[in-house]
Amino acid sequence: SRPFDVQADGTVRGTGGGAVLLRRLDDALAGPDAVLGIVSGTAVNNDGGTAISYSEPSAGGQQRVLTAALARSGAAAGSVRYIEAHGTGTALFYPIEFRALRRVYGDPDAAIPCGGLVAAKAAYGHLDTAAGMIGLLKTISVLRHQTVYAQPGFTEPNPSLDLAGSRFAIAWEPAAADVPFAAVSSFGMGGTNAHVVLRRPPEPASTLSLIHISEPTRPY
Repeated sequence: SRPFDVQADGTVRGTGGGAVLLRRLDDALAGPDAVLGIVSGTAVNNDGGTAISYSEPSAGGQQRVLTAALARSGAAAGSVRYIEAHGTGTALFYPIEFRALRRVYGDPDAAIPCGGLVAAKAAYGHLDTAAGMIGLLKTISVLRHQTVYAQPGFTEPNPSLDLAGSRFAIAWEPAAADVPFAAVSSFGMGGTNAHVVLRRPPEPASTLSLIHISEPTRPY
């Protein structure tokens, strides 16, 4: 898949899964395990009742879920400097998603630039019910290592996106970054939208790697 790319023409299915262990922050900090990321705000909604069809996305519904999660996190929009998008790579879906992201996070005059607008589907395809989990694990890695990873296969922005009029940039290559907060989106068929705002751990994580994301399997 090629989310946000000029060559975007559809999505490719994949298979995968993942798991996280959630604990109350005070308990987690008091325990022996490394804290890899902090969930600051979450929101879920469903706008299927107003959609044209079962598979039709809605910028309004996505905007509302982004706004709710951001408000619950207590973070300013400008402090969110990495966004793991749903990013299907279809001509219909990703311009709508970009419109919602820009309305909530994208004011170029009010915030520090967001140097990471990417989607794990570029590497793994669409993992269906596991798509949001893979995006979450990837974003935890970004917060932990303070590194924005490049979007695989990205060539140039799709002309339907007004990147110049926003604070967003697609990650062309890996780069060190200052990312106090990051966000993850996952949108499902039927109008279900989910958004999570994460913040980096309060102290450096253990050098032991507790996250493993396998390399995508290529049939050729």
